[in-house]
Amino acid sequence: MKKTVFALALAALSTSCMAGNVLNVQTPAVLPESTSIPGGIKAQCKVPQLVADQVFASVSKVYDRTRQVDGSVHPADGLLLKTTITSVWGASVGGGWTGPRHLSVTLDLIKDGKVLQTTTSKRTSNGGVWGPFKSTCGIMNRLAKEVGEDAADWIKDNLAAVTNN
Repeated sequence: MKKTVFALALAALSTSCMAGNVLNVQTPAVLPESTSIPGGIKAQCKVPQLVADQVFASVSKVYDRTRQVDGSVHPADGLLLKTTITSVWGASVGGGWTGPRHLSVTLDLIKDGKVLQTTTSKRTSNGGVWGPFKSTCGIMNRLAKEVGEDAADWIKDNLAAVTNN
């Protein structure tokens, strides 16, 4: 009986600790001026918003206390997942017919201005089976989705760090 009561108290305590940890996802993703991005992709695909939306969608599936925040906001409530685009390349036109597209990002988990953890995600694609028939932005969306899935896997693998900080 005492073990059951102890287990229930421990479960309630861990749930209440997790409840306060909101994971804020910065939107749009950061695109430093030093990051080279083909003009057509930059103008047409809106890569920073595309990446941030896909990261948020994927991460919110594995961590239900997730919300999007503007990049200028410094949230006091919870943690911040900052996505920085480090590389984008590929032809701006021609879809899968003109070769692969590449997207590389750095993900930082930040609390109180201090980086707790960092990881990178690098993806390259011709667009998949129907790649030759996809637009460049369609291929970039596919890459952003894969980056989002990488971010979700990383958060899921590090939930203890997310909930204990």
